[in-house]
Amino acid sequence: MTVDGGEVVDGKVHLHVTLAGEDIVVAGHLHRATVRDFFVRAYVSPLRTER
Repeated sequence: MTVDGGEVVDGKVHLHVTLAGEDIVVAGHLHRATVRDFFVRAYVSPLRTER
């Protein structure tokens, strides 16, 4: 999963992501994710810090 951007709207995290698996790539808004019998690694990095 690659986070392509996002923001916090009304206190809720809104992520734009790219997901890839066997023979498929999907991009769009992540509403929820369920991990069953496969491995997932997700990285989330801040775009900027408030000073």
